[in-house]
Amino acid sequence: MVTTFAEQDRDDADADDDVPTVTVMLTMTLTNANLTSLPRFLPPDILQLDLRGNHIERITDELESYSQLEMLDLSENWLVALQPHAFSALSRLRVLRLNRNAISSVQPSTFANLSSLAVLYLNDNNLAYVPGGAFSDLGSLLTLDLSHNMLTSSRMTSVSFAGLSQLVTLVLGNNRLRLIPSSALKTLDKLIMLDLSYNIVENLRSTSFHGLKSLQELHLHDNEIDFVSDWALMGLPWLKKLTLYNNYLTYVPIDALKELTRLEVLDMSGNRYDRIHPDSFTALPWLQHLRLNHCPLLKVVESHAFSSGLDGLRTLEIASNAKLNQIATGAFAGLTSLDHVYLHDNQLINLDAALLPWNDLALVDLTRNPWRCDCDLSWMPAMMRAARNTTHALLAMVTCNSPARMYKKVVRDTRASEYVCSYHPTDHRVIAAAVSVAAFLVVVVVVVFVYRARHNIGDRVKRRFRYRVFRDGQLSTVDDEMQRGDEAAQSAEKL
Repeated sequence: MVTTFAEQDRDDADADDDVPTVTVMLTMTLTNANLTSLPRFLPPDILQLDLRGNHIERITDELESYSQLEMLDLSENWLVALQPHAFSALSRLRVLRLNRNAISSVQPSTFANLSSLAVLYLNDNNLAYVPGGAFSDLGSLLTLDLSHNMLTSSRMTSVSFAGLSQLVTLVLGNNRLRLIPSSALKTLDKLIMLDLSYNIVENLRSTSFHGLKSLQELHLHDNEIDFVSDWALMGLPWLKKLTLYNNYLTYVPIDALKELTRLEVLDMSGNRYDRIHPDSFTALPWLQHLRLNHCPLLKVVESHAFSSGLDGLRTLEIASNAKLNQIATGAFAGLTSLDHVYLHDNQLINLDAALLPWNDLALVDLTRNPWRCDCDLSWMPAMMRAARNTTHALLAMVTCNSPARMYKKVVRDTRASEYVCSYHPTDHRVIAAAVSVAAFLVVVVVVVFVYRARHNIGDRVKRRFRYRVFRDGQLSTVDDEMQRGDEAAQSAEKL
């Protein structure tokens, strides 16, 4: 047991020094003490009571003696149900911790008279639903944590959070929500942070966040989202942070994101797109930090993937993508304010020298890529040696993977003359053009040959299989018959 005391301030500054100092007990800590019920005979003036890690199963009337309490911690006990008016004597209580119990239900009057309560932890319990009116007396509540329960969308109604007029933080992560509980959320017009991560949400509809006009932080990561309506994020004018990582998206929801004109941090890592198309990210003028890490199918970042309207982007992470082997020239053309770029742990073998203003970056991470150190990458050693001091430690770990004679060499320590190819760096374009012309000529020759062959065969067939007829017992050709016809016609004219 740990007890903390403090001296009580005296109003009379001229009081006799011989008068004993009055002390007020602030905190009573009885953690892991094998208690099976709430203690009844503690000092009544304690302000904080910590009963974590005991075996308390029920709350009856024991708390009536501690009306001065401001913090009560009953986490990690054996509570199963909370009775009506269980805390009604604690009108001054500001923090209540009931997390990590086995609570399966609460009653509409469980939290009655807790008019001063600001923080309520109900996470890590067995709650399947919250009845309407359960929080109706908590008009001062600022933070509510209901994560790690068994809550479902179907059992949330428009009155599930009724009365929480001042709520700014709501945590609903790690539940069984398949849909965004829009009707339950729409009354929380002062909500600033909403956590819906680690659920089984499949799509974001056009009315998903209607009414949350003050929301600044939205966590939707680790769900099963594969569709985002173009209007799903409307009505969130102050949203600054959005996490959508580890979902099933095969595309970047461009039109939905355009609604978030004040967005500063966006994390779309761990999704299933195989390429980042042109104009995938645009018209986000306040965006400062963008993450596209751990995308298992991502292979290509196309030219102008990050186009106009990203003037504030300073940090870009495209790292740990197991199949990413191409970032097109011009992919980052619209990013004029970048100073931190993370491209580590991909499958990149080369990059264009004009991809980024390398020497203007405060930090660039190119480590753990299988760089092919030939003439196409000959610009990189000089760039690394000229880079700012803040990136030298990272650049020292960038090594060549091929060709064999360059294997494991530190790029920064090599010379441009070592980066050679068996052909001129522009020869591949000439070769491609030559192959195209040759293919065209072959096609022309084949067409002419087929045309002439068909005509030759036709002539031969005519000569070999000319029609023959019998006249007066003698074999004659078609030409003979035509000649006889002409003679007969001339005779008829003379008559």
